[in-house]
Amino acid sequence: ELAEQVTVAQARLKAGVITNADLLRVTVAQANARQQQIAAHTEGVVAKANLLDAIGLSADADVELVEPTTLLSMAKLPMPDVRAATAQAEQRRPEMAQAEHLARAAGHLRSARYLSLLPEVDAEGGYVRTDGQLFAPPDQWFVGVKATWAIWEWGATFFQARAASQQSEASALERENQRRQVALEVKNTAAQTESAAVVVEVAQQAIGSAKEAYRVTQALLQAGSATTTDLLDAQSAFLTARAYRLPNVLSTS
Repeated sequence: ELAEQVTVAQARLKAGVITNADLLRVTVAQANARQQQIAAHTEGVVAKANLLDAIGLSADADVELVEPTTLLSMAKLPMPDVRAATAQAEQRRPEMAQAEHLARAAGHLRSARYLSLLPEVDAEGGYVRTDGQLFAPPDQWFVGVKATWAIWEWGATFFQARAASQQSEASALERENQRRQVALEVKNTAAQTESAAVVVEVAQQAIGSAKEAYRVTQALLQAGSATTTDLLDAQSAFLTARAYRLPNVLSTS
């Protein structure tokens, strides 16, 4: 668009409609646009390299990035219920699964420690065959039960059981704390998403207004009612709204 304006401005300058200063303004604006294009291209290359590195690929990998149409279409759907989203997050978050397994393991360890306080009971049985003795029966059977209980250990097993019980309670509290954190994150994200949706709507209205102002100013310039400076200002406002409003909103949300 600026290249076309430079061509028109050169023709208008030859016709004596505008001054050399007006042409210089358009030329400077075109040079600034080229600089912005180079900077945007560099940012795109760096962002792609960082993304490939984040997913474990080489920065030189031949990967073509496409627009996430599925995610963009999902963004138009209504937000899920906070309770349902919290329940889904509790089921899918790996830290929740880790806390749950740790709590279960601590509970089983506590039970094992307390059961170790009981005596060890063993059942014993035997059979003896004796031949060649007059007063000894040839076949002897016996069955017995033996209980072993470590008494002189100065309460080591008991205190281990108490420590395991405290560890089980601590693991349960950590699991509940993790659950509260997940619920808080979901709630905060839902609130930020609702706020971002409003900001995006306002940004889209601002883009529409800037675009209409640019169209009107361009028409006024062709009619001779506006200057090149007015057109450049309107175009700058439109490009700024389109290039920076929505990306900043989406990055913060």
